[in-house]
Amino acid sequence: MDMKKAMQERHTVRRYTDKPISREAAEQLARLAEGLNMEHGTAIELRTGDSRAFGALTRLVLAKGVHNYFLMAGEERPGLDEALGFCALDISGRPFLVFEGDFPQAVTGGFDCCMTEEFFRALAMNAGITLHLRCEYGKNSHHMIEAMFKAFAHALKDAIEATGGGVLSSKGVL
Repeated sequence: MDMKKAMQERHTVRRYTDKPISREAAEQLARLAEGLNMEHGTAIELRTGDSRAFGALTRLVLAKGVHNYFLMAGEERPGLDEALGFCALDISGRPFLVFEGDFPQAVTGGFDCCMTEEFFRALAMNAGITLHLRCEYGKNSHHMIEAMFKAFAHALKDAIEATGGGVLSSKGVL
């Protein structure tokens, strides 16, 4: 099985530890990730000394004290399991939300799925983001919500990335 196939058919096991990683081990893991990136066209990165990868609840309950993690992303923006999310956004100072997501299960893991739209509404309004977010398709509400968050993360990363002339914007041009 090649790397991309393994990533597509992955089963995520979320197990965390607060044990520190030695400098030598971190360097070895970073070299391994770099080699995999070159060989397979992936984007794997080892982050150390940073706990921002985890949401507040995960940090509090599952990943307390964890500051090292692997960040894996790809340009193809694949869906998650059977669900596919889409996001387009503009950090414009003009807050707006278009949200399309019909979740087949009203609750997933104790989380009321309708709160997903409310979360993104609050985010868009308070951050001044024009946000278009939808789940193209899916059968599992949990996977659909994950796909939407993943799409949002990719769109946000692209929106804040500096290009040759700075951050992508039409402000002052149109």
